[in-house]
Amino acid sequence: MKRNVWEKIDDYLDGIMDEQSAKRFEQELKNDSALREDFTIMKGLREMLKRRECLEFIESVKQARENYYQEKAKNSKTEI
Repeated sequence: MKRNVWEKIDDYLDGIMDEQSAKRFEQELKNDSALREDFTIMKGLREMLKRRECLEFIESVKQARENYYQEKAKNSKTEI
């Protein structure tokens, strides 16, 4: 049963529920405190993962930029 709940939450957060199912799910959220808690946890985890992916991407870009300038400086020294 719990797996079905997580699948419903995923479907809702992914926006793949049809309008009627989404409205029914929203009503369930209002009436079921355990579902609301699970939903809050899943939504928070997704947001945390998105931020982490963004931070990892930013760090990769910074590292690539640093590598580029180090290589550029190295190449200009060998040209002299």
